[in-house]
Amino acid sequence: MITINIENNEDKVLIQEQPSATPQQNENQQEKEIQFQKVLEIVRKSDSNYFKYPPDLDLAQLHKQAYYLCPNQEIINKYQFNTCPCCNKTINKNKFNWITSDFYEQMTDEYGIAVPLYFTLIKFQVIIFIIVFCIYGIIFMKTVHQLCDPSKVQLQEQCDDYFSDYCKMCEFRDNYHFIDIVSLQKYFSNEADNNEKNYFEFAAFFVFFINLHLPFLYDLLVSYIEIKYWSREPCRRQTETKHSIYVRHLQNKMQPNEIFDLIKRCVEKHPNQDIASQSDKLVDPLFKEIIYIYDVEQLIKFASIREAVLIEIIQNIQNYSKYCLQKDFAQQINCQTKLENNLTLLEDINNKIQKETGNVQLNQLTADSLKDIDSLQFSKKAIIHFADKQVFSLVHSNFKRTFFQDLKIKLKFIVHPKLSDKIAVKKSYRINGLFWNHLGAKSMDRVIQKCKSIVIMIFACAILMVAYELIYLYVNDPDFQTNKASGKLTTGEKAATNIFTILVPIITTSAILAVIINQKKAQKSTFAHQERGFMHFLIVVNYLLVTFVPYLFTFELWNGKEKPAAIYNLISLTQNKLITKHIFHLFHIRFISSLLRTRKALKNYLQYFQGQLNQLITPPFFPQRSRNCNALYSITIGLCLIYVCPLITLICFFFNLFMYFFDRYTTTHIYAIDKRFTIILMRHQIKVYSIAFYPIKIYLFVKLFWDYEWLIYAGLPLCVSISLLNIIFRKQIINFILLTILKMEKSDSNQNKQETYSENYLNYLKSIYCYYCLKIQKQTKPTKLLGKY
Repeated sequence: MITINIENNEDKVLIQEQPSATPQQNENQQEKEIQFQKVLEIVRKSDSNYFKYPPDLDLAQLHKQAYYLCPNQEIINKYQFNTCPCCNKTINKNKFNWITSDFYEQMTDEYGIAVPLYFTLIKFQVIIFIIVFCIYGIIFMKTVHQLCDPSKVQLQEQCDDYFSDYCKMCEFRDNYHFIDIVSLQKYFSNEADNNEKNYFEFAAFFVFFINLHLPFLYDLLVSYIEIKYWSREPCRRQTETKHSIYVRHLQNKMQPNEIFDLIKRCVEKHPNQDIASQSDKLVDPLFKEIIYIYDVEQLIKFASIREAVLIEIIQNIQNYSKYCLQKDFAQQINCQTKLENNLTLLEDINNKIQKETGNVQLNQLTADSLKDIDSLQFSKKAIIHFADKQVFSLVHSNFKRTFFQDLKIKLKFIVHPKLSDKIAVKKSYRINGLFWNHLGAKSMDRVIQKCKSIVIMIFACAILMVAYELIYLYVNDPDFQTNKASGKLTTGEKAATNIFTILVPIITTSAILAVIINQKKAQKSTFAHQERGFMHFLIVVNYLLVTFVPYLFTFELWNGKEKPAAIYNLISLTQNKLITKHIFHLFHIRFISSLLRTRKALKNYLQYFQGQLNQLITPPFFPQRSRNCNALYSITIGLCLIYVCPLITLICFFFNLFMYFFDRYTTTHIYAIDKRFTIILMRHQIKVYSIAFYPIKIYLFVKLFWDYEWLIYAGLPLCVSISLLNIIFRKQIINFILLTILKMEKSDSNQNKQETYSENYLNYLKSIYCYYCLKIQKQTKPTKLLGKY
């Protein structure tokens, strides 16, 4: 029988000998006693806080608070730690007011300017809303009030043919101050005085001009903030991509002198004489570091399985002790059987890990010893960091080939040195957000996962579009509207409408989640590549097509401009989407899933090691990608629909104000800041969004103001021409404004030590926690022992 005695605050596992047991059985029982005792000793004396058991809930909460900008002072004051014991993350003990404090001063050095810039963009959009509403919205609503005076309506309770236009124009006057845009334009053209008419045309032109030039204004603002904090922005301090290349298809782990000889021969034999003539620049020391990348997917899998087995062993030991005290012999036998099975499984897992790692102890690896690992599977990939930038440029230009050059080589249209044709070379990735496990995976596995992700994305996009657009076409079709108004809809049509209405949000949400999940499984090389995939899908499909394809249906299929009810339905649809998106962000899936996961983990904390519990209750990252899209979407809606319904602009204005204060609180008290989302990603997101919505902005303006000749034939070409010039010569114009006129400077700072690829890769290998198994097995060689902790 197994019991657990507590002497001197130490757990001991004892196996009572059975009276009828043979000497061999007693010897086996004593061996199990040593094994069980070893498990508890490993847990109790582990030099890694990750494997502490039972986990300390206070330490877990301290780890959680370390990720907040405004941590709970009561929790952090219980300990005299300046950093988290498990992850060494600095605990913010400075007082920080989430309403009035400067986010740039608090976040820039560690996280960059992406999050503070998000709040600056919202403030900028609030100012834009105020300006366009004061210039266009007020005159619009004032005119609606004059034309649709309630006293006039009371006098014309029965609208005859003479007043049909009037009644048509004011049919929806009580809804958002909406009015028929055609009738309003007729009023300004025929009845209003010239000053009023000219002002209305100028106001519409001004709104269109601002809307079309928002990308340039965003770029100017972002560049200004970026230059202002240039020396403090982390992604500007890291310059590894300017000196490094990523190499694939290496046949073996070549020594530095072999790589040097290969590069020199390739450069000397390059067909381009300008490159070949510079081979004399290749002199030692050529390399700053060479990082050989290993495939550790199996190792990660084995380590995860072993952690689960060890936890189960500890829980079974505790359960066995409880059943012994209760004298429940059936449960004792059951627990003992589970323990023996777990020990067998653990020994098998340890043997597999031993086979994978050999005699290598990952916690004692150094940058020089990375190339000497023979037991881990080499992925035939490496990152080479050159000591000189000019040498990097020369080598990169030698190996760099475009798709068409590769095609010409394969078709034998051009001759290329065979030495350089064996390997594939490209500019290396940024350390921040690098997925080492994906880089080490087999190339074919990564290709399969990426193809699978693309297929699922196309399928999900099709479902998303069909779900939204078919229901819109079905419900808003003029014939359907006529039958609905006259009560001629059949029972089947009514049921189908209700079913579609319920299923659409379910189907679309499932499609979006399927894309997000499969994008994460696509094994992208970096966080930036993964985020760009999300951006392209969310912006093009979920924001652009889903929102504005109904406008094409309305204007092109049903001549919606002449039908106020059709445009009103569009505005109601867009408003509902806007409200739905903001409700989604109030209860974001990251926050809800993290809340449920944390509650479950704290309730069942004895099922985890300290490190596992810490990871489970770590705050979720602030969803900046979706927040940025939401902010850009709101100003696009506000400026595009102000032409027919200025009150929508006010709704967007208040939503922006609310999200500004709401997100200032959530980024300091609920979410952690993801330093991998850099200003470079934010720039890319704004650029993609601006390009995607550029044609729609022009289309809506042309459709709504086609009758105003000078706006279409003079104002429109002027706006488009200026905006295109701003896009083509964007860098030159912005540099002239900021660097020449405002005299700003990009002050580089080299005071902060840059992280190297070797340091980052070594930290990644240590995070697998496989070295404890080797250490324990080495210390207890005579017995068949358990694995790591």
